[in-house]
Amino acid sequence: MEGRRDRAVVVESVQRQARSVLAVRQRPLAGIEAPGVVSALRFAARSAFAATVSPHPPSRVERQQRMSDTEAASVLQSAIAALRPHPTVTIDDTGVRRGFQTAAQDQKLIEGVLALAVVEFLTGPLASRLRSCQAPRCVRYFVQDHGRQQWCKTSCGNRARAARFADQRRD
Repeated sequence: MEGRRDRAVVVESVQRQARSVLAVRQRPLAGIEAPGVVSALRFAARSAFAATVSPHPPSRVERQQRMSDTEAASVLQSAIAALRPHPTVTIDDTGVRRGFQTAAQDQKLIEGVLALAVVEFLTGPLASRLRSCQAPRCVRYFVQDHGRQQWCKTSCGNRARAARFADQRRD
């Protein structure tokens, strides 16, 4: 249950951040036309996460294969550049807000918002608390709630303790 709640919080946070950073049209998107580009964005994002968690270890996936830092930055930058964002400032009774507007639609909008959300997160205040889960068979990254947290969720902690116990019993 805790893992679902954590994922829902992360998804809600990314959606809220994307809405606040980019004024997106309130119409349904036509869908993803080129899943290969989204996969490249995901690979670039995970590589950027691995660079951010350093000197802590990256996730098991990025230990095996990782995009170079320059290439990851280039992929993210080109997706954001395709948005052609225009900065906006709004002043009202609630205060001053900044945002961006774009004419990008469908595929370019999806790619750009994803890349922009990744860059905003990795340059924001939570980036210094980003860690990779070190539990067996887990490839997730998480934001550390406290200094001793090692796993993304309780079940990963249980799996790690069970694996450690099994290793001790074998010896």
